[in-house]
Amino acid sequence: MKKITLIITFVTIIVFVSGCKNATKPESVVANYLKAFKSFDLEKAASYTVSKTDPLLVLNVDIDKNDLALYNFYKSNAKKLTFKIKESRSYDSNAVVFVHCKYIDGTKFYERVIGEYLLRAMQFDFNGSNDDYDDLLNNVLKEMIPSFKSVYTERLIRLDCIKIDDVWMIEKITDDMGDILTLNLITVTNELGNLFHNPIH
Repeated sequence: MKKITLIITFVTIIVFVSGCKNATKPESVVANYLKAFKSFDLEKAASYTVSKTDPLLVLNVDIDKNDLALYNFYKSNAKKLTFKIKESRSYDSNAVVFVHCKYIDGTKFYERVIGEYLLRAMQFDFNGSNDDYDDLLNNVLKEMIPSFKSVYTERLIRLDCIKIDDVWMIEKITDDMGDILTLNLITVTNELGNLFHNPIH
């Protein structure tokens, strides 16, 4: 009986150790990160990154949980993300994971929001504060959410991982990953910034 107990204990330890090793593989960390985001558990998603910071805050996208219209908009679209790990390459304490993602593309929606925002912003006098403009943008966005139509797009992204104290973590959130988290808001804002910095003559 004692021998059987020892065998069971040994097998349990082996299974536990194997599970821990699998959990710290770079591709497992990336998969867990994306699963956490799909559930919109941003705190859990952050735990798989070096910065331990809310992934949306890293991208300067601050969504107030009390603002249910915006919060539920991003949460409902996060659920529609699907992904497949395509390849993982490890080099000592560094790794690169390639993931094929299918997600909601909000590019056209954001373009309509920005267009409406600019029309309304022109009605402000020049004494308007930054808060006034921020509130205006949020209001326009919320007003147009009911007209939002889901359009899917696909992208192959690369995520760099690093091993710290034998634990793999995502090193940083790239613009590609940011687009997937924000429905392509990063690309839209970058293009808008380029337009203002490099106006057409």
